[in-house]
Parts: sequence; C-alpha cells; structure tokens
Amino acid sequence: MNMFERAHITFTLLALFIILHTGQVVAPERNPQLGGTRECTYHFSPDGKVKGRASCMADPDHDYSCETDTCLTQYNHGYDNFYYYGCHRPDVPYKDSIQAVQYFRRKDDGYASVQDARKQLFWDCNFNAPNAPHNNQYLICDGCYAV
Repeated sequence: MNMFERAHITFTLLALFIILHTGQVVAPERNPQLGGTRECTYHFSPDGKVKGRASCMADPDHDYSCETDTCLTQYNHGYDNFYYYGCHRPDVPYKDSIQAVQYFRRKDDGYASVQDARKQLFWDCNFNAPNAPHNNQYLICDGCYAV
C-alpha cells in the first residue's frame, strides 16, 4: 500500500465517523400543525377524509385526521363507550340513551346533534338535560394531522 492509499482510507474513515456520529443526527422538530392531540369540540366522525382514520374538528374550517382508537372524552370515556342521554328528535320526544357514532356540537345553541350507532339517526342532546351531566362532552384524539 502506498502513502496515498493510506491517506485516502484514513480520510474516508474520518469522514464516515463524522457523518455517523450520533451528535450529528438530530430528529426534526415536531410541527404542531402536522400532528399531536386535538380537541374535537365542533365535530367528530370515525370516517374521516383519510381511510381508517377519524375526522376531528374544533371549528368548521380546520379538519384533522386522527387515530380513532386514541380518542377519549374529557371524562376518559373511550369512543366505544361514548353515550349521550335524554336526547330528542322532532318525531320522538325523548330517548334515554344513545351510543354516539358522530356528532356536531352547537355550543351557542346548547346542544349536540349526535348520530345514533344503532339506527344511524341524528338526535339533539341538550347540554343541560336532566340526569345527563356528560352531554357537554366531546372527544380528544391523538396522532392527528391537518387534512
């Protein structure tokens, strides 16, 4: 081996060491617009724009795609145990409880329009309904990004 080959190998190993040094490899900062936790205070649907992911909206103009199985209410109820109570429809005055599939919260009007898991009908559930302290609930989801 001549002197130039040794220098070339030494230089290559030095460059490789610098490139692969753990201090040189830094994960990019997480962009809050591309992921994280979202409060679905306006709308939630298990069938979002991205197949297999939920739609979570805090207002009508911003939709986020979230992992459905991470969604919990602020009372720590999971999506599979998500109920509203004392709801009504124009043709039916009262229903004891409904398991929610999706909802639209009408904060200014004091109720949520909730789709029933059984018959897929929408019911209006007043936030201040008697014996229904959790009717003001909404889901909070993780693994979300803007769509």
